[in-house]
Amino acid sequence: MSADQPAATRAPRLGTAQRTALLVGAALFTLGLGLVVALLGELQDVFGFPTWGLGLIAGTSFLAGFAGNLTLGPIADRGYARTMLVSSVVVGVVALLWLAAATKLWEFVAARAIFGLADGAFFPAARRLMITGRPDRPGAELGALMGAAIGGFLSGPVVGGLLAEAFGLRVAFIAPAIALSAAVPIMLRLPPPVPLAGPRSTQLSL
Repeated sequence: MSADQPAATRAPRLGTAQRTALLVGAALFTLGLGLVVALLGELQDVFGFPTWGLGLIAGTSFLAGFAGNLTLGPIADRGYARTMLVSSVVVGVVALLWLAAATKLWEFVAARAIFGLADGAFFPAARRLMITGRPDRPGAELGALMGAAIGGFLSGPVVGGLLAEAFGLRVAFIAPAIALSAAVPIMLRLPPPVPLAGPRSTQLSL
């Protein structure tokens, strides 16, 4: 954004609660990706899935997330970052609840694919809002978002294993769904994003 751009086109600064909601959402999304690692053995014991099926369950979300980043990411640059963010959280919650209710291999694979797509939509939108919401410190904001994502992923297997051991397999999916849905009211109050200037955006943009 150039210095002579009118102030009306500048994105409002993110508040502390809004920034925290983005960081918590990032951690919970990657926690949802990682928690299944600790549950693969139990899924095989309970449902009798073959080993290749466990690989599908574990890997599908990462492939879907990669595809989501490439195909959905550019939409965040066109002024729809807040809509993408809230929609991805809602879809992610639905996918986690489907995982909690699933009993067949195709259901687990499909739910994980949907969750991966939601993850692939969330992070480009979150990066866009973090940068435009605090443009004076983009490196620090991206670092905080990446740290939250890594922390969530690393804690996923631990949290998933503890929840499954204490409360059962299905609660391991329901608990992060409830936590993720709690961030929606705050995200709905995020400032509206400002579209990038120019007719097009790139897939690798923030």
